[in-house]
Amino acid sequence: MLALAAAAVVAGMKGYTAITGWAADVSAGVLADLYLRAGGIPAGPPSKTTIWRVLTGADSELLDAAVGTWLMNLAGFAAPAAGGTDDGVSGCGALMQVTLDGKAIRGAKDADGNQVRLLAALVGPDAAASVVAAQAEVGKKTNEVVCHGRRGGADVGR
Repeated sequence: MLALAAAAVVAGMKGYTAITGWAADVSAGVLADLYLRAGGIPAGPPSKTTIWRVLTGADSELLDAAVGTWLMNLAGFAAPAAGGTDDGVSGCGALMQVTLDGKAIRGAKDADGNQVRLLAALVGPDAAASVVAAQAEVGKKTNEVVCHGRRGGADVGR
């Protein structure tokens, strides 16, 4: 269901009604493939109520951590096992470049109606090959230095 909603948003759908309409137009084969990949039983497109219930009930921090881990593994940036590559730093495995970047999320509002702002940690050798490994909501507009060390659901800056 989350993959279906994400695909709809990437396709430009905004809101539960648009996502529902997009899901209804997806071919039966694509829909079945999504369900099977998620370990579900192929079924028809979900209702607007079901989409709303799943999206509003999802633990966003847990989902964000899972997607970050998946992206890191997909990009081949998985953390080395204990006793991994010796990089000359005692007690450390291989070092990896991490870039922090703050972003305002267009159209997203928090419970108080304020625009959602995230601090993202990008991992990779350069901008073209980096993935978002973790991100955390930072509240009001600020900068990366102030947020360093702040613990959110994603432990950005640690």
